[in-house]
Amino acid sequence: MLVKTLLNKVYPLKSFVYAENMQLEEKDDVLHLLVPIRERRNGVVLSSCCGCPSPLEGRLAERQYLFIPLWAIVVHFVYAPRRVRCSRCDSKVVERVEWCDTKSPITFAMRHFLAHLGKEASVEGSRLYLLCIVASGLCRRALHSTIRT
Repeated sequence: MLVKTLLNKVYPLKSFVYAENMQLEEKDDVLHLLVPIRERRNGVVLSSCCGCPSPLEGRLAERQYLFIPLWAIVVHFVYAPRRVRCSRCDSKVVERVEWCDTKSPITFAMRHFLAHLGKEASVEGSRLYLLCIVASGLCRRALHSTIRT
């Protein structure tokens, strides 16, 4: 079974599709699966402020969104969000995507997974797992800030 098929069965996306060219990278002895996502051709673009259909204004830089790990492999959705002009309030905003909040790098599925992990697992185990996730995010943020300056 292909990873794309598995993702479509486990976490189907209504207005988006998983692209074919997934990449498996190794960073600091940890495997990362980068899953590109693209919009459907017939999908409607919704503004993040009102949720109403809106015209396109452009595209932002590609972002990574942390998803649930598969077989101890860290999974990131990779998507370049589109900018839209909201039809109601006439402001430029980022489109609404169904897998996370507008500015959050963590998907809804990962949040639910972490909440469930916090309930089921020991407090110490959850704390260590969360510290690993936060540390990787802080390292990435520091890396991006050094590249920009």
